[in-house]
Amino acid sequence: MSMAGCQLGQSPHFQGRIGQAVPAASFPSHNYTIADGQYDYEGNWAFCRFDNEKVMAARVGFGRGKFDWSDYGVTSPIDHSFLMPHIELMTSQGAVLWIGTGKFQAGQVRLATDTLGAELVTDQGRIFELTGWPHTDWKFESDDHEVAVDLETELRDVTILPDCVLRHNRFAMWLAVGRTTGTVRYGEETARVDGTMFFDHPRIRIEPHEVPPFGWFLYMPVRLADGAFLAAYYSEDGNGQRVDGYSFGFHVDAEGRSMWLGATVLSDLSFDDDNKPHTWQAEWRTDGVTVRARFAVQPTGIRRAWGAGSVPQTRRDNPNIPLVFDCELTIQEGAGENVVAGAGLAEYVAVAGQVQEGWV
Repeated sequence: MSMAGCQLGQSPHFQGRIGQAVPAASFPSHNYTIADGQYDYEGNWAFCRFDNEKVMAARVGFGRGKFDWSDYGVTSPIDHSFLMPHIELMTSQGAVLWIGTGKFQAGQVRLATDTLGAELVTDQGRIFELTGWPHTDWKFESDDHEVAVDLETELRDVTILPDCVLRHNRFAMWLAVGRTTGTVRYGEETARVDGTMFFDHPRIRIEPHEVPPFGWFLYMPVRLADGAFLAAYYSEDGNGQRVDGYSFGFHVDAEGRSMWLGATVLSDLSFDDDNKPHTWQAEWRTDGVTVRARFAVQPTGIRRAWGAGSVPQTRRDNPNIPLVFDCELTIQEGAGENVVAGAGLAEYVAVAGQVQEGWV
């Protein structure tokens, strides 16, 4: 496959070029340390897809600092003390969702200054500890000790993504990928898991921009059976027009060679009874290469949802529930064609009235 470079420039929030995969070991530490007060909001989030029939996937992480939620149609104060820790397991018996937003404050998180390091310890115990680069340890546990995640991840590649420019925020992010192993627990049930982690680090500054209002986005990180991965976004503004600057994909093969895929073309999007994406197709074309993918979301109800405040109790009412999906990817280059199976954990976010209070 031809691995073409891209000329997408740089984000003001990160060191390095957008769209180029680099080894995690050589990624500048400035990009993954949290400098208190330098950005309005930073976070660390892991989207994991496991090789386990009982626990298929997990989304775990935290966001820290202020964000202008009005871009998403949410009436919520702009609060520098905001802290949003999540532990979300997607199990064969339904989703286990601990949403700790509002229980703790940003100032309670201890931050390392020269490497990846963040820890929240309370009277209830350690809520999370995230350390190390490129070998990272993720330890998260709910304050009632009902759900816990303990994962070790060896990060392989990192790619800086284009900025998402909203009316009131500039959202920048990089995405790292690596093999992850460890345990997850709910109640007395503990499962050994291994699979792939997509680790993203958003940085946000609140600032005004003359752009159309936000509509919705669909984030699709895919691990592939041949050792490669693909990650993509598709987004539309509030006028129903594709946001070209934030509709893109990139492919990184098993040897770490990257190909920027450019504009995502989304088609045949269907929704299930909970108003969540159910099936869709995506296509990318670049430098004589065409990549097509067909996605299908597995049905997952809610087994338990709790934490702080009024956590949504149904899948329909939870507009940010992770979506466990399988896919088939077809890569065409010249007369050659390669078909490979994939799987991942998607995120779909739409503006109100599809987004309800308390979704964060």
